Amino acid sequence: MMNISKETENKVRLLLQQNRKVEAVKLVYDTAQCHLKEAKDYVDQLRLSAPNTPPYKTGNNIDYTILSLLAENKKLYAVKYYREQTGKSLAESLAYVDGLSENRKYGAHAATMNTKIDKIIRQEEMSSRSGQKENFMLKLCIGLVIAALMIYLVIFR
Repeated sequence: MMNISKETENKVRLLLQQNRKVEAVKLVYDTAQCHLKEAKDYVDQLRLSAPNTPPYKTGNNIDYTILSLLAENKKLYAVKYYREQTGKSLAESLAYVDGLSENRKYGAHAATMNTKIDKIIRQEEMSSRSGQKENFMLKLCIGLVIAALMIYLVIFR
């Protein structure tokens, strides 16, 4: 578990309210000196558990209400509410709520932010793997040089 001060946690919450998830993840990453994925997971968990503060911004009251219901794990009520408000069929209402649930409408750039964070995580993993391969290759080369020297010494001694 990460050791994050209350002050840092409040800064992260403020960044989330301002729809600045990438900066929030970076703050946690730098402060806790953890893996990027751990920082992202921490921010996501904090966003979902934010007390009295919706983790999303929307101008649509229906969406706001549905997201509030989903945050309380009341999907059935969310579908019912959407259906009553719009007159759509049950299947259409369920599809809309599911789509809203997946997107969470944290702002216009939510999908882009998540994609950027995922891309950064993949790059970090790739560079880590690349570094391991380079390290292995260096050790292999050193081993071959030592073996060649030993063979040389045995043959020409």
